[in-house]
Order: sequence, then structure tokens, then C-alpha cells
Amino acid sequence: MPRVHFLLVLSCAASALIPVDGRCDERAVAPPLASRDSQIQEIPASRRSRGPGDHRVDVKTDRRVTIVPPGSGLKRAMLGMVRHPDGSILLNLQTQPMLLRSRDNGKNWTRVPVKLPDAPPRQKSHALGVSRDGRLWLMHQSSGGKDLFVSVSKEPFQTIPVAQLTWITTRIDYASLSPNRKRPFASCNNDYNTFFQQPDGRMLLGVGLRYADWKNYQQPNQSRPGFHETLIRTRDGGRTWGDPTEVHPHVAETCYAVDPNNPKHVLAMTRKQRMLLRDEDAADVARRAGVPPGTAWPWKGAILLESQDGGRSFREVPGSYLGYYSHRGTMLWTKENIIVAPHTASGPNDYRLVVNISLDGGKTWVDGTKHGARVMSKARDFELVPNPPGFSFTTPTVRVSRNRFLTVYCSGTPMAVKGVFWHIQEKGDGSRLDEDDGERSGRRGTDEKPLTIGGTRQLFIDDHIIESLDGVAKKLNQPTKHSGNPVLSRISEGKPAWEAGMPLSFASVLYDERQRLFKMWYSLHRGSGGDEESVLCFATSPDGIRWHKPLLGMFEYRGTKKNNIVMPHSGLACGVFIDPRETDPAKRYKMVHMWRDYKVYASHSADGLRWTPYNGGQPVFFKSPGHDSHMIAYWDKALGKYVAIIRDRTGRIRDVRPRLVSDAAGRRGWRKLWDPQKNRSPENHSIRRVSQIESPDFVHWTGYRVILGADADDPLNQDQFYNMEVLPYENLRIGLMTVFSYDPDRCRGAVQLTFSRNGRNWHRTANRDVFLPLSQRPGDFDWGGIYPLQAPLVVGDEIWIYYTGVGVDHNHRPPPNVMGFPNGIGLAKLRLDGFVSVDAGANEGTLTTRPFVFGGNKLVINAKPRTGRVLVEILDADGKPLAGFNKHDCDPVHEDHIRQTISWNGESDLASVAGNPIKLRFYLKNAKLFSFRLR
Repeated sequence: MPRVHFLLVLSCAASALIPVDGRCDERAVAPPLASRDSQIQEIPASRRSRGPGDHRVDVKTDRRVTIVPPGSGLKRAMLGMVRHPDGSILLNLQTQPMLLRSRDNGKNWTRVPVKLPDAPPRQKSHALGVSRDGRLWLMHQSSGGKDLFVSVSKEPFQTIPVAQLTWITTRIDYASLSPNRKRPFASCNNDYNTFFQQPDGRMLLGVGLRYADWKNYQQPNQSRPGFHETLIRTRDGGRTWGDPTEVHPHVAETCYAVDPNNPKHVLAMTRKQRMLLRDEDAADVARRAGVPPGTAWPWKGAILLESQDGGRSFREVPGSYLGYYSHRGTMLWTKENIIVAPHTASGPNDYRLVVNISLDGGKTWVDGTKHGARVMSKARDFELVPNPPGFSFTTPTVRVSRNRFLTVYCSGTPMAVKGVFWHIQEKGDGSRLDEDDGERSGRRGTDEKPLTIGGTRQLFIDDHIIESLDGVAKKLNQPTKHSGNPVLSRISEGKPAWEAGMPLSFASVLYDERQRLFKMWYSLHRGSGGDEESVLCFATSPDGIRWHKPLLGMFEYRGTKKNNIVMPHSGLACGVFIDPRETDPAKRYKMVHMWRDYKVYASHSADGLRWTPYNGGQPVFFKSPGHDSHMIAYWDKALGKYVAIIRDRTGRIRDVRPRLVSDAAGRRGWRKLWDPQKNRSPENHSIRRVSQIESPDFVHWTGYRVILGADADDPLNQDQFYNMEVLPYENLRIGLMTVFSYDPDRCRGAVQLTFSRNGRNWHRTANRDVFLPLSQRPGDFDWGGIYPLQAPLVVGDEIWIYYTGVGVDHNHRPPPNVMGFPNGIGLAKLRLDGFVSVDAGANEGTLTTRPFVFGGNKLVINAKPRTGRVLVEILDADGKPLAGFNKHDCDPVHEDHIRQTISWNGESDLASVAGNPIKLRFYLKNAKLFSFRLR
């Protein structure tokens, strides 16, 4: 594929892509949006929107989400948001140098702290940008605004986690930017600023500068008072800034957007704010500004500025002033030549969030007529959020896909950051202006078919059933470790037992319904040699806590047959399960295991004790260089195949994680964690990943592919993925994956949660947070590593997760002041459906589902109100409450229940709505919601 070059130009709202491969004539000057007599000039056909000429369109809100919930300590924040070339979205909170990042178009966000070692403490970040090479740019200040800094990341974060970026910080002498050298600027009070880039590589930054007498509008010479929005430039990657040009003497909080067809053509949506000038008539100004006479700041609202020369000069666009208190808007100019301008609605007591739209690059503005309004002030205010509590501050927007957008805003006291997903559609038939261009959107179309969910419990591990979250947040819940751990301990050296000194390793555990018995197959390693130098042992338990090792007498080992060995090899890397569909009793138990030359073998058994190999004892699968570590298998009913999860070692570090080779600190970390005694280099090694194969008969395995491996969001040296155990659960497959290393000095591994809906595409959930954590107390058996057993079990109303714990690091080094080799098999328990909950605090929040159809008669929820309650409302497919099933009809749930039937005015029968598309809206207050189902 030929390489195509783009220039990324940014406003705080989003980015637009401009080709810089020579086909764009930079000398061309776009015609102005409006002449001085407000007559709109013609825009060439090449610059018109690709949408229809009819401007009678609607804006539809798809869902609202809470990104930063109330109570998070967020202060006054002018939000900034950009899209990175890698597709992720970055959100700047301003309160402190910290970003939020979303890799799924705004559905989930990860907090990313920013460390600026060369800047003074307590910085506030006022501007966020991304240059076309992928580097991040921050403009920041100390409290009080008496200094000005720009920090630039040395590296693009496609190849490094954001939290590990290193920054170059430059102090800008803003006083010298004044055009009057004898009268320097006295202050640099910024709340909101934006970067954008020109084709020659220059980065531009808008800053608000003020003279000492900036409020004195009554002096004879009005050249000094005001905010003095100024563009400054850098040509050397941010090390020096200068070449200032004044944008306007009375504006601030400016969002720049660049014409996607002509980079010389720049628009700025800004806040015009000033007092009366000398000799101005107060009544006349009040009339023109639309405010009552005597208002201190008669001009205080959003306006457009336009430049035809790449930002060297600007003028006000006639007819663009949106009225009093319409300020703090932003603007996005898409590659389809659509301009969207979200802002607060006019009026000091009316903080509706609205958007104005142009479908033709500013030539006209949508007002409900076929041809649109010629000036922005006549545009229709499409409402995105009605009366959001509190002030919305800035409203940055990104394009999610064609004609689909995400706008974020601040709301409430205490403050929260919220987002609204919305789209533009043709008025009347509900269709979109254009079909989706293939990009994955952060929302689902309102015209999609309703889900059919049957009677399966609906979990919140992903957003499959969720349309919107407002005032609530998803929470990863960690299991509780059994107080009597370990339930099976390693026999230490010197004990009178045949297995004394042998480490316990990977294992499988299941519950045999026929015999009503817990059964475990666990490995013991002799402590030297390869992984195949291990034995597979068997134990049983009546309750899953007290385990018995039967003396089977099947194999002699260490001079005795008085042991519980069921296989004299393959113990370390095998997974056992009962096949639910097998009709041959001799093959009821199945196992995949690693043996000679790190190849995959398969065996079967009638009782789980005596094993017969498949394929005449020959391997059933092999992909060079082989498969060590734990491997497991299970029957996937939906796929109609057996699935095996095995180790992948095909990826070389130099190819998969090149920064482990090129980054000096990463290279040192790798050697410290993985090779402390030897002098080997990471480029000579493979990286551990998780792969999958499938089989119709447990003998012929195909479809080998990597399903989970480290990417740019994984910190260096926290990127080796060990085993993954799988629990088929309702309509999901839930995986528990061990990831190394959560300790910069020790190679220690904890467990992340993964999932798949189709059995082939796997995802990591909950921002990759730890699900089953290591003990932090040296000497504990699970201080150094945790390896879940196959498979987690549903026991009553709990999920039991057995795991092997190791009290030393991966190099068998104990922590300081610890002797021996702590090791055993432990148990952790989780509430049924308890993997991820939707939580609300003292302020009521809501979860609204996508439309679905069900055939049951009862709604049952799994919820835990702490000191609050849960209410449920049934909506039609358009989101309107059904009569008799609204919030106020619902009987509140105050108690902790795994299976709580919901009722409305004492009635729980839903036969009247069964078979019709509906939504559910859960109202939560001081409560956790784990799942729901219809039965």
C-alpha cells in the first residue's frame, strides 16, 4: 500500500486531516465566509459538503455518559479534547497535569498522569494538542497566571504508554510578545487555549495576554484594553516560541479550526467580551448586544473570526455573534466540510447545551429551511443537553464517524465531566446524511435491530447491553481470598513425604455432579529440567476446602508407588475438563497437555485417573518454537467446536515490543526482571502471548492465532502474558489472564480480566486493572505470582476461583528476609455475576439499556443497595416511559439480593410488554447493580 501523508491540524475540539502530498495548493486563498456588508460569497464546489443540499436536518442524541463522576475532586475545568493519529481520544481536565484517554471512541476512559519534572509544581494545563508526528503538546501555568509554559513529549505515544512519556518544557517570555516594546504585556491569564499546525510544520498556539490597564476601556486610546488573543509560533519543535500576531483585542478562550481543503483558511470560535469603549452609547450597545442597559459587560458571547492567510490576520465574521452568555463554545471542522459549533445557549440562567451546524464549510448555517441561513446568528440551536445543572464551561467535540460526534462538558455541584453522543440525520425519514465510512463509532445506530436476550443474565463487563450511563460508573470487583488459604500447600524440604520439596504449579479443578465431589489435577515439578519434567497428581474434596490425596499406586516415583500421580509427565502444562457432550464414557474426561519438544498432546479418560492418548500418542498440534506454560481446553457450544488456549512464542521482542530493545530504561528493566544473573539481550527472545486453536474432534486442531498480546498501552516490562483460564458464563466467555510484572524490581504476576462474546475475539476489561491481586506481605504464598486454575466454578451463589500462588518471584528469588519457597493452591470467591458492577454514590444516577425484545414475564436483578435503593423504569424503543412502569410506579429495592424480582405498584407480571422492543432504565443511589435477566 502506498504511503499517504497527512497533516493533523487541531482545535481543542478535534482534528481534521489535510493532505500534504503536494496536491493541496497552499498559495490558494479561500474566499471569506462573509464580506463586510454581510453578503455571503460563493464557495467553490470542491469545498462544499458531500452531504445533500437540503439543510432540513435534525440532530439526534444517542446517549449520555458520565466520564468523571461527582465527588472526584474536579475543580473549575475548561475541557480540551483531541483525537490522536492512532485513533484514541485524549481529554484534558485542566485542573492538574492529567489526561484521560479512550481507545474505544469515548466509551471507556483511563486516567493518565502527566509528570513534568522541569516545570514548577501545581501546574494547570490550559491547552492540549497533537502534532502530525504523534507527539503531545501541553500549554500550562502556575496558579495566578504569572508564567507560561509549553511542554512537548519527546516521543509519540503510539510506541510508548502516555504515563511513560518524557517531556521538554519551555518557559515563554510572554511580556516580550507585546507589539509595543516599551509597554510589555503584564499578565497571561488563560483558561482555555488551542494548538494547530500548518503544512510547513509550524505549531501555533493561541494565548490570552493583557496589559496592566486591560479594563480601562474609557481611555482615549483603546488599543491596549482587552484580552488580546495572540497567536504565537514555533519552528523548532517547541523549544522556542515567538513570531506573534494579534488575533483580536477583545476576545479570549478561542478554539481554532482549519479548513480541511485549504490550510490557509482558519476559523476561530471565540468569546467576545468587553466593556463600553470611549464615546459609545450604552443604550445602543445594549440593543445591539441584546442585553439590558447597564450590563457591566454588554459584549459577552460567542463569535466567529476568520483568517485567509494561515492565522496572520483575522476579522470578525458579520452576523456570527450568538448573543449574551453564549460564550465558551468550541468548533469542529470535519473532513466532509461540515462545521459543528457546540456552545451554551444564551441567557445567564439558561445553560442548555446546543449546537449550530453548517453542512457546507460555513457558507450557510442550518436553520430548518432548505437553503439555510447565511449568518451563524440565525442558525437553529439544536439541543444536546437540556438544562444541565451547573455551568458547562467549554464543550469540545470529536468526530466519532461520519456525521456522528461526541461532545463533552462539565456539569453539577460537585462537578462532573459528562459526554453526549449525537448524530446529524435528514429530517423526516430518520435516515443518516451518509452511511458510516467504516470507522468504529462510540455509539450504536438508533435504527439498529433490537437485541434478543432470551433468559440469559446480562452482565456489564462490556457495553453490549448498555446504551448510556449517567451519574454512575462501572467498577471492577476483586474476589475475596479465602481466610484459610492455601487450601493445598507445598510440602517443604525435609518432610517425610514423597513430594517433599516439589513446587506446586498449574492445575485444573472441577465439580463432578455425578459423584458430588470436587476434583483437582495439579502439577508437581522436580525443581530442575524443562516443563515436561513434571508429574500430574489428583486430589478430591467434599466441600472444595478440605482436600484429600488418594494413594493410587499407579506409577512409581522417587522409589515408591504410594502417591497420587495419574501421569508421570505433562503435569505443568495440562488442562482437564469433563466434556458435556461426549457420548463415549471412555472419553468423558479430556485433557490437552504439553510434553516432548513443547508440542501439544491430547488424552482422554473414563475416570480422570487412567489416561489414553489421542492420535496414537503423537502430537496433535505444534507451532514453532513451541508451547510451554498452562494450556486448557473447553467445548464452545456457540462455535460448535473444542477450543484450546495455548501459549504463543512466535513473536520476537524486537518485532513485537521494539522499545524494549531501543529504550535504554526498558532494556535495563527487562534484564533486571527476566535475566538477573545472565547477560542476554531482549532482542534475542520471544514474548509470551495468548493464542487459540479449534477442533471438531479433539485431534485435528486448526485456526492458530494470537488472541491477546501486549500493545502500546501496556507499560514496558508489564507485557508478558502467561496463562489464561476460561469460564463459559451466560452469553460470555470470561478469561483470567496472568500478566507480568507489577513490580519494577521483581518479576511478579497478577491477574487481569478478559472476555469474549463470540469465542474468537478477546478483549481486556476494566482499563486493564488487576482483578486478582498479589499479596503485598512478603512471606505469603501468593506474594510473587498468581496463576488461576482451569476453570473457575459456579458454586451456589458464588464464583470460586482456585489459583496457584508462589511466594517468590519468577526467578525464584524470595523477598527480603524470607526463607524457603512459599507455595500452594489458594481459593478466592466472588459474588455471582460480580465481575463488574455499575455503581452509584449519594447522587442518583442512571443506566439505560439498548432496545431489546424478551419473552419472559419477570424482571430479576442482582443488586446491592448499600444505604440507598434501586428503581427500574420500562421505556419504549424511543425512550418514553410505559404507562404503569415508570420510575414512580416502581417498588424500590433496598436490600441486598442475588435474585430480586422487580414490581410496579405491587405487580411484577410483564406479559403485557413481552415481545415488544423495550429499554430499561435503572435509577441507582448508593447501590451496586451486577446484572439483570428476564424470566
